[in-house]
Amino acid sequence: MSESRAEYSVLYFCCGNGHALGHVVKRGRVRRLVLYARADEMRSNFALLTGPARIWCSVCAMERAWEPGAAALDELLAKRERMRAADSPA
Repeated sequence: MSESRAEYSVLYFCCGNGHALGHVVKRGRVRRLVLYARADEMRSNFALLTGPARIWCSVCAMERAWEPGAAALDELLAKRERMRAADSPA
């Protein structure tokens, strides 16, 4: 029996000193950040960020900004509009 595995590459999101703060996942055109609870601990996923954020490294306290890009913001706005439409009386 043979298994087929999708090949992918991991893009790490690091502070200026090289500590991994999380990794980027891409779904369609949208980029999201899987944030680690502690820098360099890849098995300690803490949050999935879909919007912009300021993140501090738990090792060296260096700050880095996360910007997901226009596609992610467009998706968030579209989702908000769908939720509003579902909540409005018919």
